[in-house]
Amino acid sequence: MKKLILSLLAVIMLFSSVIFTGCGGDHECKFAEAWSYNETKHWHKCEENLCDKVDGEAEHNMEEAVDENGNAIIKCSVCGYAEENSHVCKFVEKFSYDEQNHWRKCEIEGCEKVSEKAPHAFAYGKDDDGNDVMSCACGYAVKSDKSHEHSYGETAKYNEKYHWYDCSDANCKIKKGYAEHTFGNPEETFGETSITRVYTCTICAFSKTETITVDSVVDDARVWYDVFENIDRDNYSMIITFKEANEKGEEYVVGTNEACVTENGMYLSWASGLNEYYLKNDEGKFDRYYKYRNEGWSLTENADAYYKDLHEQTKLSFSFKEDFQKFSFNKENGTYVCADEIETTNYGYEDGQKVVLCKVICSNLVVKVADGKLVYIEADYYIIDESSEEAGTATTPATKPAALNHFKYYNIGSSEVSLPKDVLDLIEARTKGTTGKIAND
Repeated sequence: MKKLILSLLAVIMLFSSVIFTGCGGDHECKFAEAWSYNETKHWHKCEENLCDKVDGEAEHNMEEAVDENGNAIIKCSVCGYAEENSHVCKFVEKFSYDEQNHWRKCEIEGCEKVSEKAPHAFAYGKDDDGNDVMSCACGYAVKSDKSHEHSYGETAKYNEKYHWYDCSDANCKIKKGYAEHTFGNPEETFGETSITRVYTCTICAFSKTETITVDSVVDDARVWYDVFENIDRDNYSMIITFKEANEKGEEYVVGTNEACVTENGMYLSWASGLNEYYLKNDEGKFDRYYKYRNEGWSLTENADAYYKDLHEQTKLSFSFKEDFQKFSFNKENGTYVCADEIETTNYGYEDGQKVVLCKVICSNLVVKVADGKLVYIEADYYIIDESSEEAGTATTPATKPAALNHFKYYNIGSSEVSLPKDVLDLIEARTKGTTGKIAND
């Protein structure tokens, strides 16, 4: 009996060894030509039954295609996977609508996708029976009650997507300014491993919050060097505050410069009251739009040189890449801080050559790094050496002032940087070819 048990155990152990050496064991994988796939990815399986290795794993490349019945579908161009009940939407001409919006439905039964969804744009008119109505081009209309003059409050009402102003008459359905939210630059709060951004609508009180998980800890001086060597200067917001002190030593603000840099161009608001916007034209060169205080926009064409100077002569050209040991990490808010003074240099361009514009002393620095990228920096500063007319040479050093200026760069590298509404209107006018309304100096 004991021999029988030992024999059975030997067989079991042998069988087990075959199973476990076969699963991921030593063999040269031969991958099947046919694709395997799920709803999101495709891959080639190893032909060894017990091997779970795969080759060529990637997300689907979904494109429009035609099935065997001639129907338009959505299908992966690599592996052949097609979404269940997939189709290319074809939207009906007639609008559907409710009290606030209109849209075009997909003509495929069961499809809930819509096109051209937008709030109504009302105009006064008359219906077929001669009644006064407020109607939208989509066909939706409400009776126009002319028994009262519409009066709208100063505070907009809102939901998660839209805002509007109601008429003060409770029985009146007319709304003013019904439109989607437009968000300004987010307010950022930093944590050790996160950035929380709060976006507030520029018209109403609606806000939304986004929290991004990041690795904010820089391990060594080499990584720190790379952070400042590879700053993303294509998207950021900036505020520079200029201060002075009175005879009692009390500080006060004398002006601010603000800037937004996006993929559309650069917007600047100067303490002097001058506003500038640089927009790339169809020829790939920058045009300069400008206005002083409340004047209308004017246009200077092909202002590439101006743009390059402004784009390069920023406080982001200050380099702290050699100063890693001077900073300490604040775990509470995930920032690197340095209260001590650090001397740095500001650069610009003259005749295409990089030149020293001035030397600067910075203090009370706050730096935020997210996933190896600089996303925020602020500091107090003052100039100790201004360049003369001959670029790159220094004039008499300045003494430390009683009040220090301050710079803050935020949303660095973020696609969420937004521009002022009048500048966005300018972009829209440019896109629609209606820039003739802009004065041309």
